[in-house]
Amino acid sequence: MDEVPDRPPFVLMTDSYFTVYQGRRRTIVTGEAPAGLPTDRPPHERTWRACQNRMSEEPPWQRAERYRCLMEEKGYRSIRALARATGEDHSRLARILKVLDLPEAVLTALREHSNNARVRAHFTEKRLRAAKKDGESKVLQEIAKLLAEAS
Repeated sequence: MDEVPDRPPFVLMTDSYFTVYQGRRRTIVTGEAPAGLPTDRPPHERTWRACQNRMSEEPPWQRAERYRCLMEEKGYRSIRALARATGEDHSRLARILKVLDLPEAVLTALREHSNNARVRAHFTEKRLRAAKKDGESKVLQEIAKLLAEAS
């Protein structure tokens, strides 16, 4: 029944990362490590939590996609299993994943304009969940309006 390994949440890394050591300073960088970089030591729990906080600043649609990919890659069959692995609250993960229920045209528009600061600031997780009820055309109009104001 238990779907996650019997380890503390900070041991299970959710994204690819590498650690850079400069003297006594340790920095976690997400992504694949360059060749030849010594990355064998695991990060400290506090450093990993700081890295997770930086990742939480990404837009809700990107965060939802990252969690969906993580569920598929690691084989988590439930949101609770993913919550145990990442150390997040399962109800928060469920709310974030609801963003992926938006129509594909809306998600595509959000992905295309994710670099626009107004779009990122306007479409919060709560607003995107409410937009599911408003309809596709209204959300696309809001995006167009925000882009017109920005230029």
